[in-house]
Amino acid sequence: MKWLLAQGADVNAKAHGESVLEVTLSSMTNADLEDRAPVVKALIMAGAKITPAARKAVQVAYSAFDYHREAMAPAFRKKGEAAAVALCTFLGVEPPKPRIMHDGKSAIAVPKGTVAKQFETLWNLLVPSSGAAKTAQGEVVRIAGRINLELSRNGGMNWDAQYRKMAKAFARRIASGTPVDDELLAEASTSIASIIKSPRQDHVQELCRIAIAWVRANPKPIKCGPVDYDR
Repeated sequence: MKWLLAQGADVNAKAHGESVLEVTLSSMTNADLEDRAPVVKALIMAGAKITPAARKAVQVAYSAFDYHREAMAPAFRKKGEAAAVALCTFLGVEPPKPRIMHDGKSAIAVPKGTVAKQFETLWNLLVPSSGAAKTAQGEVVRIAGRINLELSRNGGMNWDAQYRKMAKAFARRIASGTPVDDELLAEASTSIASIIKSPRQDHVQELCRIAIAWVRANPKPIKCGPVDYDR
C-alpha cells in the first residue's frame, strides 16, 4: 500500500463502482479490523473521499463486531474494539450503541411495533452469536430466525435433519410453559409440518409471529436446557 501511494496511485479509482476505500471497508471481517485500520487511515490521508457508502460500511462492520463480542477471546476483543473505534474516528462515524444482552433474570418485554421490529429486538436481546440461547424464549426466537434465514436467504440449500429437529423443537417449546392459544398452536403445527415436508419460505413468517406470541405469554425467563440439534 505504501509503495502504491508513493508511486502516485489514484486512491479514488473505482472498480465495479466501488472505490478502494469502499472495497477495503465493505470486505472487512472481524478478523480484519486490526490490519485494515492503518490501511484505511493511509488511504484517507492520501486523499481518499469518505463517501456515504464508506461510512455505512464502517457502521455495518462495527455492528457485526459488537454482535459477536461476547464470544470473542479477551485479547482479540480488546484489539478489535480499538480498531473499530479508530475506524469510526477516521470516517467521522458515531459508533453504534453496544448490544445489551438479556441478563437471564429480568422479565422479558416484547416491545410495541411491527412484527419485524419486535422480532429484531428480541433477537438482539436473547440470541447469542453462536449456539443455543440461554433461555427457552431466546431459543424459540433463534429457531424461528434460523429457519427463516435458511429458507428465505439460502432457499433451503443447507436444509437437513438438524433443521428438521429444530422445527420439531419449536413446536414443543411453544406448547410448554404458558402455551400460545389453540389457534396459534394449530397454525404452528400446520406451518411446521409443511416446512418439514417441503422446506419453502411460505410459512416462515408465521413462525416468527408465533415465537413473539409465546415470548409475550412467558415473560419470566425459562432456562433453555440441552438441545438435540447443532445448528
